[in-house]
Amino acid sequence: MLCWSLYYRLPISDHLLKVRARALQPAGQTNRLFTAREASMMRTQVQERSVTLIGTRKEIPPLLSKLDAKARELGWRCEASLKPLVTAPGGVQELTAHPVAIELRYDYVQPERAYNGLLAWLWTVSTLQPRAEVTALKLQSLGHGVNAAQLELSFFSLNSHEDHPPK
Repeated sequence: MLCWSLYYRLPISDHLLKVRARALQPAGQTNRLFTAREASMMRTQVQERSVTLIGTRKEIPPLLSKLDAKARELGWRCEASLKPLVTAPGGVQELTAHPVAIELRYDYVQPERAYNGLLAWLWTVSTLQPRAEVTALKLQSLGHGVNAAQLELSFFSLNSHEDHPPK
């Protein structure tokens, strides 16, 4: 780009080019002291956000049952299986991911409704409490319309020393 500008554009230009370098944004303080009010606000935020986490792995089957019922209502057959735990997902030592593999099949004669049903089911997933994250999604189509989907959902929990005794 610079060569093009110097070779073609600059010699035929009647105007001078004026270039200004951007200043770096100042970095925020990393070692600052927090006031009691700020610490209290952060604690409140942590409590509000922790509602989206599951307490134990036993909370997952009722949520999967709810998703299965919604899938059947929308014309999809749903098969779910729990996968092994993932400790420290993304390097966050305090979390444990509980992945779930889900396979959806649409067997009805109106494939044009399948896509809208799948979107409605995904909306149900996005509104679950505790929250589930869609970490993988693969769609399959035979002809016109979606007829299958493979998903991986992850539920997250805080690490607990009671759930994972020391080895």
